[in-house]
Amino acid sequence: MTSILFVCYGNICRSPALQAVCEHKLQECGLQQIYIDSCGISDSFRGAPTDRRMLRALVKRGISFSHTARAFEPSDYSTFDLILVVSKQLQSRLSLEAPKEYSGRIELATHFTKNGKDVEIPDPYESTVEGFENVLDLIEESVNGLVEFLKKQST
Repeated sequence: MTSILFVCYGNICRSPALQAVCEHKLQECGLQQIYIDSCGISDSFRGAPTDRRMLRALVKRGISFSHTARAFEPSDYSTFDLILVVSKQLQSRLSLEAPKEYSGRIELATHFTKNGKDVEIPDPYESTVEGFENVLDLIEESVNGLVEFLKKQST
């Protein structure tokens, strides 16, 4: 696996947080040759920074991150080895729209999690600070499982 794309709806909360946590964890364990990116299926936030509440939650965990939202592009199907989404609805949509040879690359972001495998990551946008923290807990658990998978793949 050499490239992973995280996808949510607007690319300002969940998918950039997944990207930030994943890049941080991969750097910690020395798997820096893996390219990580994120996007949203909507272009309504195109060019916007990551939600400030999510940035604060990341900083509290020692992760600094700068990101500009972008929308999913059809070329992403062929560019990325693995596309990890935050909801079953997104998984279904992208799988249906994907060229047949790429539809098997789309999984839920929690797919590699030991506890809570293939659960959805809720949208914290209309939530409290605590909601962002809870989502980030699930994101960290998901990324930990992904990193363990990637370590096994690299040996």
